[in-house]
Amino acid sequence: MELTKIRQEINRLDEELVKLLCERLDYSRKSAAYKQEHGLEVFHEDREREVLEAVAAAAESLDKDGYGYGSANRLIYSTIVEVSRSLQYKLLGAGAELRTALEAAETTWAFPGKIVCHGVRGTFSDEAAKALFPNSEPVFVNRREAVIAAVKNGEADYGLIPIKVEAPYETMDFVAENGCYLAARIHVQADAIVKGGTTQFFVISPELLSMPDANHTTLRFCLPHQSGALYHTLGRFALEGLNITKLGSRLLNEQDHVFYLDFDGNVKNPRTADLLCALSEEMRDFVLFGNYHIYRV
Repeated sequence: MELTKIRQEINRLDEELVKLLCERLDYSRKSAAYKQEHGLEVFHEDREREVLEAVAAAAESLDKDGYGYGSANRLIYSTIVEVSRSLQYKLLGAGAELRTALEAAETTWAFPGKIVCHGVRGTFSDEAAKALFPNSEPVFVNRREAVIAAVKNGEADYGLIPIKVEAPYETMDFVAENGCYLAARIHVQADAIVKGGTTQFFVISPELLSMPDANHTTLRFCLPHQSGALYHTLGRFALEGLNITKLGSRLLNEQDHVFYLDFDGNVKNPRTADLLCALSEEMRDFVLFGNYHIYRV
């Protein structure tokens, strides 16, 4: 068969597949309406496993030459299942609490902005604070717990704490566990001789912020220790065109991993917000640390 003819047949099949996939999504919408009416959960692990196993078995029965059609179809359908589930979460208004926070996120800094810093005057923390808040006079304390307290009780609009460069996620966990968000990240050039040598700080806020230049978002979530769990999660970001810039993990127990994920994106983008709200419903230990810009001074 000529290549032109082969491509014509592929195009014909693609047209049929698109129609069938859209019809399948229509039924996913109907399923969402039924689940809402009857108070059912969107995610049913047994049902999804059943669908994937049936698809793989059907494909294997057609794979006369052993080219792996079963595993290939399982992979393709796992994406279809993920997309269908995401659509259902969106239709049902998933992650209502998070969505409210995203919609309410301030997009401008308080002016001139009262800031409390962990450190002392004349150091890198002083330099970092003045770079972002040049019209504010920083207040200095000697413990990061005191920074959190000042921000939480309204003594300051923002706090500035140093980042443990060797363990940045420990600093993020500390901020989140105390009910605050990351509002900015500041890298101060620590040594002009050593290229790339920096001292780093987080600006924290008692509420979620999303400045127009906030192009960096960090999350934490828990996944079961099973084949494909991380792959399918990362695929959700790829489907939305979001670039993952960093991924870290730690073992929570024998069955679960906690993942820390950084991606480029602003949470005010509707599609990004929809993804985050869906993930907040699906995943255990889901935390949005913040949506922020990285400043270099």
